[in-house]
Amino acid sequence: MVAFSFKFLASVLLAIVDGSSALVPPSSIGSKHTTHRKREIAHGVQLETYHPTGNYETYAEGVVHPLRKRRGVSFKESSVAFLQSRLGIDADKVAFHSGYENDVVSHSYLKQVHDGIFFANAVANVAINKDDKVVALGHSFVTPSKQCSTFFVFVSVTNPTRSGNNAITFNGSTSGNVTSESGPGLVFDYPQDASTAPNTTANINAARVNNFYIVNSVHDISYRYGFTEAAFNFQQENFGKGGAEGDRITALIQAGSGIQVDDADFTTPPDGQGGIMRMYLWDFTSPHRDGAFENDIVVHENTHGISNRLTGGGTAVCFQTTEAGGMGEGWSDAMAEWTEQTDATIRDYVLGQYVSNNPAGVRTHPYSTNKTTNPLTYADVGNLSEVHNIGEVWANMLHNVYAALVGVYGFDATARTNPDSTGGNAVYLHLFIDALAIQPCSPTFVTARDAWIQADVNRYGGANKCLLWTQFASRGLGVSAQNHTNDATVPSDCSLFPSN
Repeated sequence: MVAFSFKFLASVLLAIVDGSSALVPPSSIGSKHTTHRKREIAHGVQLETYHPTGNYETYAEGVVHPLRKRRGVSFKESSVAFLQSRLGIDADKVAFHSGYENDVVSHSYLKQVHDGIFFANAVANVAINKDDKVVALGHSFVTPSKQCSTFFVFVSVTNPTRSGNNAITFNGSTSGNVTSESGPGLVFDYPQDASTAPNTTANINAARVNNFYIVNSVHDISYRYGFTEAAFNFQQENFGKGGAEGDRITALIQAGSGIQVDDADFTTPPDGQGGIMRMYLWDFTSPHRDGAFENDIVVHENTHGISNRLTGGGTAVCFQTTEAGGMGEGWSDAMAEWTEQTDATIRDYVLGQYVSNNPAGVRTHPYSTNKTTNPLTYADVGNLSEVHNIGEVWANMLHNVYAALVGVYGFDATARTNPDSTGGNAVYLHLFIDALAIQPCSPTFVTARDAWIQADVNRYGGANKCLLWTQFASRGLGVSAQNHTNDATVPSDCSLFPSN
């Protein structure tokens, strides 16, 4: 088990950082999407947390902010002024937390404060386009009635064998002194022997190398599309390019030494603290199979770090509600699917087939544009309480968006290394990353949909507006969708756009 140590800070208004998320869902239905949650942290310690509902507004081509006509004003100052004017709050109640500029917008992330102390989960984000207009505002600011104590969790996790600027891998069952290893000419050739136990030396080496490679691949792909140092990514050294460093991903292979199986998880602390990936063995076969060999599982877990960091400006506190946590699972499945695509053919996608030894994988339905194969709609979310089940609804909507974009723009095999590609798979990943950065803390299906629509305005001038609305609406997330009630309508100017 992972060891935790606790440090209590009596006067700090921060909630515990809980960015971890496991892969495999137990069966569960019938929920309420509450904002209050009780969490058992460790050793019987329970914490009741409050996660205010996010508010979100998008402004298409943009609206003016109070400082727009002044010279020499930074996007930091502009965002603070806009938030104050929009919410009617005093200057001493809001503080700039972090921000960065990419090729289409400037992102500012702000926190609510009282006497200089940050409020838990009260985060705002303001996006300003190149015309110096505000295009999106999200916030979860609150009117507090009392102040609470809190604590932080620190993870202590064993022996590394593969290390780099973006990741370091360990054998989770090994203890002792830290060791390093290098292959001749930096070639690490360790063939897996699937007929022998996964904990043999050869198989452990092969698993660590594969996991290390996939984590670095995801780093490089997401970096090219905007998950950079300034955007709160995971790197030991940031080379003076912004963001907090010293936070590469630590991956534990065969974590738990057999104590836990059939699972994988990822813990995302704030920018500047390293992410923790734990990969386990799966016992559906004999010999058991190692999750580190299932690339889509590694990508799934890695993407929890991406979505947690980009949403909320590196705070890693924005996926605490049930719906937001479920959507986090959906983004992870969707990214895993993106990395598995090899051509323009839109196939149904299944995750976890290797480790489960099951062609149906570990989800309840394949991801599909066919409503018979996958009937999930927005209304199903209201009957689900388990985050992976909720995530399936969001991931399938994104599967439909992906299929539509590839249908229009085609598939570009160079998209992994060429973010300037005009292929549908490249357009999709740009919108994927851009939308995470501009959506509010505690996103919902509705606000995340709006972020995708606005991201398309920011980057592509709204060229894909009707395509996006049509695909979301086809699964119940139309213009009037609210409170997990389906709506299939699209904006009036999109009514003649072809649908599935």
